Order: sequence, then C-alpha cells, then structure tokens
Amino acid sequence: MKRDKKYYYFLAMICFIVCYIISFILSGSNIKVGRMLATGGVLIYPVTYFISTLFSDRYGRRHSLIMITYTVFAFLFATVLIFVASLLPFYSISNTYNLTLNMMIANLAGFVVGQTLNLYIYYYLGERSGFSYLISSVIAITVDSLIFTSIAFIGVYPLKTIINIFTGQYVISVVITLFYSLCFSYLAPAMKKRKEKIDQEKALQIARESELKIKKEKDAPKKTASQKTTTKKTATKKTTTKKITTKKETK
Repeated sequence: MKRDKKYYYFLAMICFIVCYIISFILSGSNIKVGRMLATGGVLIYPVTYFISTLFSDRYGRRHSLIMITYTVFAFLFATVLIFVASLLPFYSISNTYNLTLNMMIANLAGFVVGQTLNLYIYYYLGERSGFSYLISSVIAITVDSLIFTSIAFIGVYPLKTIINIFTGQYVISVVITLFYSLCFSYLAPAMKKRKEKIDQEKALQIARESELKIKKEKDAPKKTASQKTTTKKTATKKTTTKKITTKKETK
C-alpha cells in the first residue's frame, strides 16, 4: 500500500499532541522514585522533545513551530473538556488527578517556552547529531521544569517539597533524554540521507521535465514551418482550381 506524502507528517503530529496531552493529565498526580518526587507525566513528557526535534530535522523548524501551535489549541480544548467533566455531579477528576488552574497554566507556559527554546538552541548549534540534541533538550528541560514547578507548586507545597519535586523531575527527565539522544544519533543521519535521496530524485525529475520542455520548444518552430508550407500549398491549389473554374465559365 502506497503511503501519501503527508501520512508521516500528520502521524508524527498526532503522536506529539497525544504524548503531551497524556503527560499533562498525568502531571496532576505525583510519583516517588527512591527519595525523589516527580509528577506522573515525567516519563512521557521528554518524548515530545524527541519528536519535535526529529520533526524539525525532516520538515523544518517552521513546521515544528506550527505543530507546537496546534498542540496549544489541542491543550486548551482538552482543558475545557476536563473542566466541563469536573462540573458534572456524578464525575469528579479531583479524586484521581489534582488538575488545578495553576497546574494548567504552568504546564502550558513550560511547554511553549521549553519547546521553542529547544528548537532555537538546536538550530543555533548547527550540528545534526545526538550531542546537539542532548544540549538543546537539557537546557530546554531545565527552563521548562523551573517554570512548571514555580507556577504550579509555589503556595501549594512547602519550599522543601517544591525543591524535591524539581530535582526529581529534572534528574528523571535528563536520564530519559540521554537515552533519546542515543536514538537521535542513529535516526538523524538516516533521516538526513533519506531526505537527500528524495531531494535528488526531485531534482532529477525537474531536470527531465525541463529537458522535455526544451525539446518541445525546439520542435515547435519546425512544426509551424511545415504547417505553413502545407497551408501555402493548399492555398496555391485552391487558387489554381479557382482560376480553372473561372476559365471554364468564361468559355
């Protein structure tokens, strides 16, 4: 079955949006890893950095920023649905996930700033390797975690608990990012080769089309000249037949 050109484009975009929405819903609950505290979405959220960077490598930074914008709209739509569901008398989200307004604002602010910063740092470094992805992701996740924990938990938990959540969130995110940087170092060159191959095929196709056009343009004057000669011959034939008929009539 032949895939459409936009199939993988929209598939990657859907995976990105789904991963972010699920990590947002899970961030309403806390998990404990050893002595460290972190939100439930910490295991899924680093995947969004991996997808967005690969997406920008394949389709360009502008398309990655468009994907982030679409995700913001999806997030706002999801929060409206969650809020409406929490108002129903027979359904309450607060029993399982503590999704407050501060949590929603913190999640969205950290996401937009972190994802945008990741893309700009990655392109600033200029390299397309796992090392550049690791640097950009770690810096972006640091800023993202700071924004998230400061907006979501200040005034809710004591300062010691907030520092514990931040360190747990940061350490787990960096460990997961190290794993994804290894995956990125393998996938990025493969995607680059594939992109170069597609570009070469397109260039060859354009060259062939241009050659066909040039041939058609060269053959066109010859055809017109032959057409003119044939029209002249037919015209002379017509004139001669007319002269013969006129002579017959005069006789």
